[in-house]
Amino acid sequence: MDIIRKIIRKYLREEFNVIGNTLKLNPPYDNIKKTKVGGRDLYILFGDVDYYPNKQSILALKRKSSEIELDYNNYEQFLKEFKRRFDGIEVLRSSDLLVSVETTCPITDEIGNFMDIPYIKNGFGKIDPSFKMRDLNDFEDRKKISNLFKMNFSVGDNKTICVIDDFVTSGSTFKNAFDMLPLDINVVGVCLFQLKS
Repeated sequence: MDIIRKIIRKYLREEFNVIGNTLKLNPPYDNIKKTKVGGRDLYILFGDVDYYPNKQSILALKRKSSEIELDYNNYEQFLKEFKRRFDGIEVLRSSDLLVSVETTCPITDEIGNFMDIPYIKNGFGKIDPSFKMRDLNDFEDRKKISNLFKMNFSVGDNKTICVIDDFVTSGSTFKNAFDMLPLDINVVGVCLFQLKS
């Protein structure tokens, strides 16, 4: 197995900073991006990343790579940079509540627990736990997906709710979450990277 692993590793061409078989998330990072999803603002704090050339690095961030491991000391600095950028954007900084969408990787929990804002894990729970967005290869099919979640929290008196996810591709996950929230409260989204295919 080690020989096969080394051969596969030899042919990986990650744009992320990969040293040996370790992903180090070092600056400089790409620029912060702001886009609209379902009429609501979404902030992508580390910009774009091409999925296929960086597949193993992305999987390492999600703790799912068999080829690249995450440098955890370096990752803590990455989370600090996330917080710095988050706090630099008034609407994000003034959020009353952070709510994650249900995901199988720990990134959103690590972000939510790192911030100084109340956090609800899996506030948007999957209606069908077996559904995975990555199983839909067609970008247009992803955009048409609806009724992904059930809300596992009450909006209460919160004036600004920030929805957290790790990556965005078509925006359908954020749109589904945004559509569940009342129009009379401020809703914003935040993620790490926008994946380009």
